[in-house]
Amino acid sequence: MFHGTAGRPVGASELGVGYRLYLANNQIEGAERSDRRDAKSWGGRVQLRLPGIGALRRLDIAADIYRGHVAVTEEGLLAEDRVYGFETQLEVDRFMLYGEYAQGKSLDIKRLGYYLQPAVRLHEDWLTFYRAERVDSPLLGRAETRHLAGVNFRPTAQFALKLEYYRALPRARFFVPETERYPYNGMATSAVFFF
Repeated sequence: MFHGTAGRPVGASELGVGYRLYLANNQIEGAERSDRRDAKSWGGRVQLRLPGIGALRRLDIAADIYRGHVAVTEEGLLAEDRVYGFETQLEVDRFMLYGEYAQGKSLDIKRLGYYLQPAVRLHEDWLTFYRAERVDSPLLGRAETRHLAGVNFRPTAQFALKLEYYRALPRARFFVPETERYPYNGMATSAVFFF
């Protein structure tokens, strides 16, 4: 892997560029312990951080690419896996907007996913958010749209608590069994301690 960053101060913030390039073995089902010379994967990421101005505290934009192999076909050929994605993080005063979109093709099946998450910092320690997301993955056997709303409490820099409510709406796709195509709700909590 090659990676690095470069930055230049602009006022009280920074203009920065980051990059990552890698070459790796694939984890092909049934051949996890072998090193197939023709089964390498590669990928990269480019990220641009624009300087903040006034109430604009953060604006990051990134693009990703991945090319690899996920399986061996019945003919003994390697099945390609391709993914392209874009991501952004925007913070203006106490308002935030995060988003990501990815599209790929595996085993000749197209798939995509995205999320869009607006958030508001209510207080220095409290953040509330809403997120709409979609995953369409034949490899995971999932195709659904989810809506989440929650609150994040961070009393110290090392400790965070999160509570969220979600509603999942499965999409009618051929790779999702009929018995799993029904909406469901749930609540989730988490506690994280950084050390």
